[in-house]
Amino acid sequence: MRLSQGTVHFAGASSAVLNSVDLDVPYGTVTALLGRSGCGKSTLLRVLCGLQALHDGQIETRGHILPAFQEPRLVPWQRLWRNLTLGLPGTRHQLRQQAADALEEVGLSGRHEAWPKELSGGQAQRASLARALLRRPDFLLLDEPFGALDALTRLDMQDLLMATQRHHGFGVLLVTHDIAEAVRLSDTVLVLDHGAICHQKHLDRTELDDAGRPRNHAAVEDDLRSLLRG
Repeated sequence: MRLSQGTVHFAGASSAVLNSVDLDVPYGTVTALLGRSGCGKSTLLRVLCGLQALHDGQIETRGHILPAFQEPRLVPWQRLWRNLTLGLPGTRHQLRQQAADALEEVGLSGRHEAWPKELSGGQAQRASLARALLRRPDFLLLDEPFGALDALTRLDMQDLLMATQRHHGFGVLLVTHDIAEAVRLSDTVLVLDHGAICHQKHLDRTELDDAGRPRNHAAVEDDLRSLLRG
């Protein structure tokens, strides 16, 4: 998935929301996007998933791109298996089984008949990931997916995302405000400022500590923190 010289203008704005952005997310890798509120991160995601037109530039995509958001967006009047399989072809029996299998993969074995209101925040996020896996994405676009979770549940979801990404091999673009999360999960960290990529950091993941972070994570986090403080 590649964006070349991507530019977006909004009426009445004094400058471009996205200004000649170059972005490359190779298949099978995780790229994290950091930036202050209002710097253009959400607009960039909307461009990549086809919800916002470019005024200049070009997008090159290969395969199925699927967005996911901070809110799980489960329909409250449908059981979990129905939520996961909305829009998918198949018989009732086939869809229930597909949903049950996907839920088992994300640690929710036997919960396919549950109602959304019966799930905790972390369980709802697991269900949201299972819904994405059923659609077999080539690229997953994540907009602050774990921002509303408590610290321990957030770490669990990070572990689950890493495990499923390695198993299925899809590419990920992760928008987050959490520097430690970006460094822990990604192969590359990008910093977006005033609509432009101002910094790119490739992480060496050949040697990881017990928490799954690059050995030099503290130094990388300090550098990124300094950049974001400006």
